[in-house]
Amino acid sequence: MDTPTPVPPPEMVEIRFRRGSRRRSREMEGGATNGQAMGKAKPPPPPKVWEEMTLSEKAVELYMGEKGLLFWLNKFAYASIFIIIGAWILFRFVGPSLNLYQLDAPPLSPSSALKGGG
Repeated sequence: MDTPTPVPPPEMVEIRFRRGSRRRSREMEGGATNGQAMGKAKPPPPPKVWEEMTLSEKAVELYMGEKGLLFWLNKFAYASIFIIIGAWILFRFVGPSLNLYQLDAPPLSPSSALKGGG
C-alpha cells in the first residue's frame, strides 16, 4: 500500500474585513447617492388643502389618510385584543376568587392536560 504523501500547508493568506457597506462608506466620504447630494434631497410636497381636493381625493383621504377610517379601525382592533384578554382573565380568575360565581368544572390540572387522551 502506498502511504499518502503529506500535503504541504498552504501559504499564509491575509484576509481583510471591511467595516460597513460600500454605500455607507461613500456617504461618509460625502459622495452622492442615487444621483442626489446628501444635503440637497427634495422635501416632500405639502399636503393639499381640504378645499382644493376633488371629491375622489377627499374620499381617499377619509378612508386611507393619516387619521382616516383605516387608522381608527386598526387602532380599535389592536386595543380590542387587550380588552378581550383582560376580560377573560377577570372572568376566569378574578370572579371565582371573589366568590362572585363558580365555574362549572374545576380548573384542569397540568398533569391531566399534558396526558392527552379523552
